Amino acid sequence: MQQHKVKMWIGLGAFVLGGAAGSAGAAGTPVADGAAVYREGKAFAPGIFNTKRIEAMTAIQVAQSSEGGEGGEAGHAAMASDDAVAFVIYLRTIESRLQVAKALYDSGDHKNALVHFQRVVRYLTDAKAKVFEKKSGLNREHFASEAGAIPQLIQSKAAAKDVQEVYAHILGEVDENLVKVDAALRRSPGMTIAVSLALLKHAAHEYGDAIKDGKIVKLGDWHAARGLVWTARDVFGAAAGVLTQIDKGRTHDAIAGFDGLQAILASLQPPAKLEDPGKFLALVSAIELQVSGLAQPLAVPGAGDGGEGGEGGEAGK
Repeated sequence: MQQHKVKMWIGLGAFVLGGAAGSAGAAGTPVADGAAVYREGKAFAPGIFNTKRIEAMTAIQVAQSSEGGEGGEAGHAAMASDDAVAFVIYLRTIESRLQVAKALYDSGDHKNALVHFQRVVRYLTDAKAKVFEKKSGLNREHFASEAGAIPQLIQSKAAAKDVQEVYAHILGEVDENLVKVDAALRRSPGMTIAVSLALLKHAAHEYGDAIKDGKIVKLGDWHAARGLVWTARDVFGAAAGVLTQIDKGRTHDAIAGFDGLQAILASLQPPAKLEDPGKFLALVSAIELQVSGLAQPLAVPGAGDGGEGGEGGEAGK
């Protein structure tokens, strides 16, 4: 009964978040830290990182700590640092797919949205997911079940409100798994920088695969890069206030780099004139130079393994 009550609260809390989390390009209510960073009179606006979502994650932690957790989650603080970094990157990568898939769906491009929602299901059913289930307590089967509902809804041409409700629940699953990582470690500058850089390097890999001879050859990879950049921006933005206290100049220069990447990927569909992948990679390198001076990034297991290998042209060209 206790577990059921926690699950019910999570579901309701995630549903409340739905409106704020609807679009990859939409800015929610900025968290206090993110709102403290201004440039040219404009706040560094987070995407799906917003006050309500942070409050929901906090409430999940309170419920788990007071009721002993679900399936042994009370012991999540013992997760090794490298396991925690890998787990957070994995969850944020899933989140990036959700962001871009929902943005495509909201724009009316249901065909390409379906590709990325299906990719989320693959993330949750592959061998890596089984490793995280064992080492980090990933709620793999439940998570995959909920994620699998959206492709079915899209294929059956269900109402948008039904897709939105399930989408909000899936974001709740991301948050429920994130709080298994010790809060201090999860919010540390080292974690923020490690996760942001991992997502940006993955985005550079996807962007490079998407373009050949100045033309889009893998549209799915373009969309994947966009989702990764937006999520990395959100992760960095949520900690921007703390990072500004460490070094305001470096933080603002990093934000300028994010602005440059977002300008390259400004539209959901590729523009007629595409930026060279070399420029994209140069911006990622410039951001890395700035943020590495803010704090020592936590080690990322398998950082030299490269990206996922792209989308293989799943979504058409």
